[in-house]
Amino acid sequence: MRHWTRNVWLVISPALLLSLTLIGCSGKEEINVNKREGGRRQTDDDGKTGKDDDGGKAAGTMTAIKGTGTGTLKGVIKLAKGDEPDYKALTDSLLTAMNAADSKAHCLKGDNKPGKDPETAQFTWVVDSDSKAVKNVFVWLRPEDENKEFFDVAALVKEGKGFDKFKTMDQPHCAFEPHALILFPRYVDPAKPSRNYRIAPAQGGAPATGQEFKVKNSAPIAHNTDWSGPGTSGGSKGVAPGGGEQPISDIRPVYKEPVALKCSVHPWMRAYVWAFDHPFAAITNEKGEYKIEGIPAGVKLRVVAWHEGAGWVNGGEKGEEITLQDGDKNTKDFTVKAK
Repeated sequence: MRHWTRNVWLVISPALLLSLTLIGCSGKEEINVNKREGGRRQTDDDGKTGKDDDGGKAAGTMTAIKGTGTGTLKGVIKLAKGDEPDYKALTDSLLTAMNAADSKAHCLKGDNKPGKDPETAQFTWVVDSDSKAVKNVFVWLRPEDENKEFFDVAALVKEGKGFDKFKTMDQPHCAFEPHALILFPRYVDPAKPSRNYRIAPAQGGAPATGQEFKVKNSAPIAHNTDWSGPGTSGGSKGVAPGGGEQPISDIRPVYKEPVALKCSVHPWMRAYVWAFDHPFAAITNEKGEYKIEGIPAGVKLRVVAWHEGAGWVNGGEKGEEITLQDGDKNTKDFTVKAK
């Protein structure tokens, strides 16, 4: 049987722990990405001029990517050899935080079964001790130049293919499940190409896919969900115990960084949601595997990977150039370095 090891947030002193509990979901295990705020929309109010929220050009100036077929991209992501922290010490630190909470009795009931996101162990680095496979790495495709091109996925949206209509994140104990999630809420309309995602579809912004996202609370204790990042206006809502749900509808596609979810009742809780304007994205499983299907083949694209503990994995937010062949023989593996 495989033994699973997982790395944690930084060690917290009692004084700092108290301050974190008072101020809510901050904590020292913070997102490690390029903090440059990007994609501020520079359009007029009608969204017809200038650049949009993701840096794409305004309506009519982008063209659809035309592939010579469709390809599948798959691969495995592993931790760099010898680049492991002290998982036990960091998990002990997390348990210290849990034991300081009023709801510790229920929090500590969470399990850490192999293959699932941990609830009473650190969650940043979910690593298989044998293969060093890394779970919860975001991998996605983007146009070679998103100011000029876009993925035409209107037919997929119309047919409801390649994505789930409903996405849910739960809080059964004192951790978010799943820890990482991909959304596909909006897309570029080929009849009027624009990435004006700050503008609602009814007001002329890019259309919606109809996908719905909710945060649930199946625990018998209170949770409060905060969400923030460049891809959202942000918010904070209590989620009622015993099956309460909180819809979150203002997360929009942005390539810069994911939206962070936190719980101000339990400061150690954190998760990430990343929205794209196409379904060509995946998150690695417990074996470090990812698979993305239906990608335009025979054209230059860029493949990007990001992990919360490592930041950008392969060349920053632009990633690296890739051209896929038609079919399912395309592979791309990555190595992640812990910071």
